[in-house]
Amino acid sequence: MFSQLPDELNEQILSFIELDSKATLRSICLTNKTANRLATPLFYSHVDVVGNKFDADNDRDIIRLGRLCQTLVEDPPRCAYVKTIRLAITRDDKDFRIVDYLKFNTQQCEQGLTGLSNDVRHTISTYLRSEETNMEPLPRATLGGLLLAMCHQARVLQLEGDPNMIGESLLKTIILQMSTQPPILALQDVTLPCGAGQTISVPGLVPILRLPSLRKLNLHNFVLHPQSFAPGLTANVRSSLQELNLTYCTFDILDFAPLLLCCPNLRLLWIEWYNRDDNFWRMDWPALGGAVRRLASLESLRLEHRHDMSMTVASREANGLVPPGMEVNHILPMGSIKSLQRLREIIVPSLALFGSDGFRTDNLDNEQSEVLSTLLPASLQELTLLYEDIYLAGTIRLLPLDPMVARLDDFVLYNCQKDRWITKDGVEGFVPVPVPDLTGTAPRSMLNNIPLLIENLRDSLGLLPPAMRSAVLDQWHREAGEELPLGECMIMRAALQEVRSIFRL
Repeated sequence: MFSQLPDELNEQILSFIELDSKATLRSICLTNKTANRLATPLFYSHVDVVGNKFDADNDRDIIRLGRLCQTLVEDPPRCAYVKTIRLAITRDDKDFRIVDYLKFNTQQCEQGLTGLSNDVRHTISTYLRSEETNMEPLPRATLGGLLLAMCHQARVLQLEGDPNMIGESLLKTIILQMSTQPPILALQDVTLPCGAGQTISVPGLVPILRLPSLRKLNLHNFVLHPQSFAPGLTANVRSSLQELNLTYCTFDILDFAPLLLCCPNLRLLWIEWYNRDDNFWRMDWPALGGAVRRLASLESLRLEHRHDMSMTVASREANGLVPPGMEVNHILPMGSIKSLQRLREIIVPSLALFGSDGFRTDNLDNEQSEVLSTLLPASLQELTLLYEDIYLAGTIRLLPLDPMVARLDDFVLYNCQKDRWITKDGVEGFVPVPVPDLTGTAPRSMLNNIPLLIENLRDSLGLLPPAMRSAVLDQWHREAGEELPLGECMIMRAALQEVRSIFRL
């Protein structure tokens, strides 16, 4: 088929094939010469040496990595096809001996690296030749460094596991040596996901920030190691980074601010805190504001938090606005960011702009009075605020009346869960709460234990907004009559009446 169609149509057909589908691409390569010519670059473009089901106790992925390195060494032109490298580095990773997984000798490997600088070739030779004389095993990062050195035109690097495990490995050495003048590495997009309980140190991030072509850095489960910043460590670092995405993160802004100052070209900063408390009550907003004001090229600022399942209507009523155990003193805002004249989009908590004093409405009757324009640049087009109260209660509801809101292309005021909002026109909306059915809430097996039945009904009803509870009880009352035999219906309705009295409905 491929030999009878024009290349443009063949390329369009191949574009629908996922790059992870190695078996499919391999079959296409074996079809004929035309298919081999078109599909081979796709086959090698995404080098996934982890697999979807990585197992640290299994040698399969290490063997795959070794075979891949062997193939690329035997045919160096294939290295130019590699655009994405994904490598597993875990804390409990096995050490291994290269000779157990690779069938080529060190001399043959060195011949495949003739296009690299003498320093890099010497470094790789040192690591590989040590295997011939040293009985100690080498970490997997040795093969990862070899792969990166051979495929230095790759654009994307994804490391699974703890980036601190790079340590003093060949992978770290290659990143350092090939990032200096003259720069060789072409990495533009780097992803460093961490596992549970693992942390990232500032020294571990500095080699990545020094990559000359770096444009995007993604850190998942980002937990900055406490007191990991050493004075002067980032003094001479000027990164070309433009997009920084931190998801599920936890860190002290005083430790993190020096990293921001290393990225003067940053255009997008997205921080997603692990929970709501970090985004509202634990943040040093003046310190963050001071760092953000240094980012003159910033176009998008997003400070959010993941959906907090514990922040329900019941917990809000039981604990109030502030979570238990949280010491809430006077919270200062981050201050004006009007100097950021390229800023187009902002998603921040209301505390970031107004502090614990909140949005002041003293001069709302004066049409010339503006609050937002004293804090935000005129270039702003989209503003999204996250309010700490799930009910959106208080003077913050009057924020759409600020004159600057009318000039924005888009404005939304959300509560902390993003399930209730107010638009720039003052229109309120909310995500309808699903009404649980009676049989799913209180199975018939509970009818033999009346106290447990009442407790379960009470807890389920407490998760709903107060305005819905009476209607839900009425619905459950009808369902009991429609779905249960007479005896069980009477027991269920008696339990519902007890729950109604508990909530005084």
